[in-house]
Amino acid sequence: MNISVVIPVHNSVPFLDSCLSSVLPQLDADDEVLLLENGSTDASWNLCKDYAEKDTRIHAFTLGPCGVSHARNEGIRHASCDLIMFLDSDDLLTDNALSEAHSWSILEHADIFCFDFVNIDGNGTVLDENINDVTSTNTPVNVPSQVLVKSALRFAHFEKKAKSFGFNHTTIWTCWAKFFRRDFLLKHEILFPEDLIMSEDTYFMVHAYINAKTILSYSKKIYKYRINESSVSRNLQPSLLGNNSTLRKKIYTLIKELDTDRIYKEELAVFLTRKLIEEVLYIKESRLFSLEDSVEYIHKSMRQRYMANAIELCGYTDIVPGKKNSIKYGYVLWCLKHGKETLFLK
Repeated sequence: MNISVVIPVHNSVPFLDSCLSSVLPQLDADDEVLLLENGSTDASWNLCKDYAEKDTRIHAFTLGPCGVSHARNEGIRHASCDLIMFLDSDDLLTDNALSEAHSWSILEHADIFCFDFVNIDGNGTVLDENINDVTSTNTPVNVPSQVLVKSALRFAHFEKKAKSFGFNHTTIWTCWAKFFRRDFLLKHEILFPEDLIMSEDTYFMVHAYINAKTILSYSKKIYKYRINESSVSRNLQPSLLGNNSTLRKKIYTLIKELDTDRIYKEELAVFLTRKLIEEVLYIKESRLFSLEDSVEYIHKSMRQRYMANAIELCGYTDIVPGKKNSIKYGYVLWCLKHGKETLFLK
């Protein structure tokens, strides 16, 4: 089995050399790297072209300011290999990462092959090799699709189960440290939503999990994730409110379409409710709107029938993310259930 490594590139000059240095020595002759430059203001495109000119296994594309989701989708469309792996340009692969995938994909058939990762700092130094509390063995574990869909929608409730299969609070949602069969992604039209600026992985992975017939998990750490304090996910912005609202609608529509037996009814309700609670908390903490506008934003969300149904179905213990925030989340849910948002927002 050959592998397409899809790497979105945006202002990546400080990291691209080290990223590709972790990949190129591992490539077989039939593997390929797809560099998808998108809207860089530095010399990233020139660097991509230089690599493509020196190595026929590297293909470079410039897409304009389109965002990471469009870049990854173009990678899926242009990929020619059996397996697709997504790698961020500031991250690295561990030694023998691709050989692990080569070996297991020949021995086992799966739609998705899932591995583990370690965190690294800005200099590439591993921060804690044991940071992910996974308990799976070195042999592949066949993971039921339902476990992963439910865990992605409601991780806290299924945390113990997810960890028994080698997943944790990060890997359950991320598209990286995984290999996807290209034919599987194309058959089910599994793509990244291009109207989200974050959490695009969440939608992509739920879509993939719910369609996958076979998912294999390995405890091998093949990916080095660089902690970036300036990333969008670590710095809340007003635009993220709209992003959360769009994510709620997309996940609801996806599950409604594919979950004909309503297996995920409760998990979906919890996911939708928690996302709205996150928005309410952000509105209060940021003081983004006036009190009147804040209440109207919440009421507008509640007028969506699927949100009203979700809040009605969601129990107080369902949305608790941990002891630290249990009272706060529970209180917000009580306010939503009883139309008392003003009490919390004041």
